[in-house]
Amino acid sequence: MPLLRTLAATLLVVICGCELPTSAPRFDTTWEIVVARDSVRTADLLPDEMSLDERGFVLDSFLVEQSVRLDQVCELCTCFQGPIPELELVPTDWRFQLPTGLFAAELQGGRASLELTNRMGFDLLDNGQGVIGLLRVELVDSRFQDSVVARQDVRSSFPVDSTLVISFDLTGIELRSTLVARVSGTTPGSTCENLSLDPSDGLDAVIRLDDVFAREALVFLSDADLFVAPREVDLSSFVADRLRTGEADLSTRVRIESSIPAGVELNVSLADAAGKLHGPLAALSTPVDLPAGSPSAVSRFDRMFVLDVADLEAATKLHFATRNTISGNRLVTLRGGEQVRWEVSLRAVLPSR
Repeated sequence: MPLLRTLAATLLVVICGCELPTSAPRFDTTWEIVVARDSVRTADLLPDEMSLDERGFVLDSFLVEQSVRLDQVCELCTCFQGPIPELELVPTDWRFQLPTGLFAAELQGGRASLELTNRMGFDLLDNGQGVIGLLRVELVDSRFQDSVVARQDVRSSFPVDSTLVISFDLTGIELRSTLVARVSGTTPGSTCENLSLDPSDGLDAVIRLDDVFAREALVFLSDADLFVAPREVDLSSFVADRLRTGEADLSTRVRIESSIPAGVELNVSLADAAGKLHGPLAALSTPVDLPAGSPSAVSRFDRMFVLDVADLEAATKLHFATRNTISGNRLVTLRGGEQVRWEVSLRAVLPSR
């Protein structure tokens, strides 16, 4: 009996010293949501007319059509003062119009051709009396005086409405906007018998580039090249109903890697509505400065940001966007393998109810 009384007293003390639960226990749940994952690669930084394959940077075949009138190339080819004498043809330049954004490329292969059609009204190189003139076609880099890259001479008949095709191997040549096809030479002249000249007479030219490729390319980067489309993420009702101040904890991780040889200034923003992005009502609006990188020396940014739950309380959607600006020199040399890669994730610690 004394032992039973002692056990009963001890049990009473234990019961009185404990607080009996009056509600269901609370458990926290952690949610990880990938808000955005994307990349801008080398191919995205190239002009539309360029692509990448096993050869390197490939320039689509394209042509440029131009013309020059009679008085521009042959000042005395008028018959107003008698027969057309032997004379020098005024040197005329035809430019290779490169795709917008491509500044230069050291070519590993390709061909350039100049197709000249004689609309002069007489044979430009043969006067019919045994005298043959000269038509000289040169590839010239106009950055430097008399910098002749390649040359071909034509010494043959060039009748009216016929076409001469002069072709050049471009291997080892630096293709630039300053590269021109220069046409010059001498004409043996012509009698004016049965010859009717018109001011619209002249030379028609077609400049064509085919099978052009390079190991690297010097391009101009614009801010639009780094554009990443805004994202909209639907939040499940489980998450949305538990985004309450004082009960939920929110953080976001921003990871960015850049191997492009140019600095990038970004502003990364999250909000519960598109109209709040990059503004004072955004849940996150933070600048990120990435220095220039390379495929062998990647520039990285990896940081966690704690968010104020009040900015996203009861949100059903999450919006993400960036504003990207190239900093420093926008002319960069691409060799393949360059990219900017993004990943933004949201971490939410939520109550169970």
